[in-house]
Amino acid sequence: MTRTLIRGGLVLSMDPETPYAIHSNILIDEGQIVAMGHNLEAAEAAEQIDASGMLVMPGLVNAHLHSWQTPLRGLAANWSLSDYMQKMLGQIGPKFSPEDIYWATYAAALDQIDAGVTTIIDWCHNTPTTAHANAAMAALHDAGIRALFLYGVTTSNTGLHAFGIDKLDEITLPDGAGDLLSLGMSILGPAYAPLDQVRLELDRANALKQIVSMHYASDTNSCSFRQLATEGRITEQVNIVHGNGLDVEEIRALVQCSATFTVTPEVEMQMGFGPGITGHIRSQGGKPSLGVDTEASSSHDMFQVIRFALQLQRFMDHQHVQAQTKNGVEGISNSAYEALTWATVEGARTAGLSARIGSLIPSKQADLIMVRMPDLRPGIDPIQLLVSRAMASDIDTVFIRGKLKKQSGKRIGTSRNEIAKKLSRIALRVL
Repeated sequence: MTRTLIRGGLVLSMDPETPYAIHSNILIDEGQIVAMGHNLEAAEAAEQIDASGMLVMPGLVNAHLHSWQTPLRGLAANWSLSDYMQKMLGQIGPKFSPEDIYWATYAAALDQIDAGVTTIIDWCHNTPTTAHANAAMAALHDAGIRALFLYGVTTSNTGLHAFGIDKLDEITLPDGAGDLLSLGMSILGPAYAPLDQVRLELDRANALKQIVSMHYASDTNSCSFRQLATEGRITEQVNIVHGNGLDVEEIRALVQCSATFTVTPEVEMQMGFGPGITGHIRSQGGKPSLGVDTEASSSHDMFQVIRFALQLQRFMDHQHVQAQTKNGVEGISNSAYEALTWATVEGARTAGLSARIGSLIPSKQADLIMVRMPDLRPGIDPIQLLVSRAMASDIDTVFIRGKLKKQSGKRIGTSRNEIAKKLSRIALRVL
């Protein structure tokens, strides 16, 4: 692999030791960041990339995505949660073949790369056969994105079912996947399954040392998490998606056990999940990660997700202050930089990858993006500018484990037209 020098950029490392952007060069070798600083010599690298006028930062982490729904973009923009459960999961999902799953997942991964996302957590709940699951993992591998593939829950015409726990041995990572692709478990969790079943699945995940993730968006059986925590079954491998309806005591118990949380604010607002829990997580010493959830109703743009999450929590905090004091709000409860950590550092932690990605420091893998910043002027904070204005279309360059996946605003080695045709054929058949 070629040694690459990225020079002239404004580097936002997301390392807590350096919570601001500085001018620096980055040297990449064998997929890793090996040096950072002003004095790196061009002769040290066979390839040089000019990052002048750009912000260089860790690749974004989309910590919750149902990638199989990519052919159905815009279908669910007016749906409630019950609409989604009945139509998407009960009627449309069971019509997908393994080949459909491959092309949907492949397209989703490429579009995420295009938007500056270098890692996704693919909560693939449309795997009625192991062939479907293997097709999805093959697509992630072929796209070259870093991914945690979650397996175990699937759609059917009678609702969601957990069947994968006894078939994990039949799921195989594609040849050559290396450390870009890993396998975890999706389970129904206490909102949708008996507690004894949840215990069995958590025990299996803990024994395999795999990430285990579940949806929760109700007030049913919320006390179960405290019980599971008391039993020692909640660990840093456990991920709660949404969490709307959990009270502060439940969240405290989960945070104390180092569980992770993923919020998807755009979908939660649309589909009536209830108030978001980011504020409660923060009040107990935790931080959320962020996800798009489904492109059937939301944009694939993680910068939009960051803004939704940030401004929604500010709105809720302002409402609380105003209700208590009857006065105007005098300060901001959370910062643009903090929101950016939710889509980088915390996403990496949720995926179990903090040692490899999430920040730019020597020894970590070179998952990074370069963002065009034409509006950056003297006196303007680049982090605030990034969070308030950046879009997927501003992504100039993407590296994943040191390999160029996008350069000069163009994805490398993919045909958009052919993929679009595949997605159209899928949509026509399943709708």
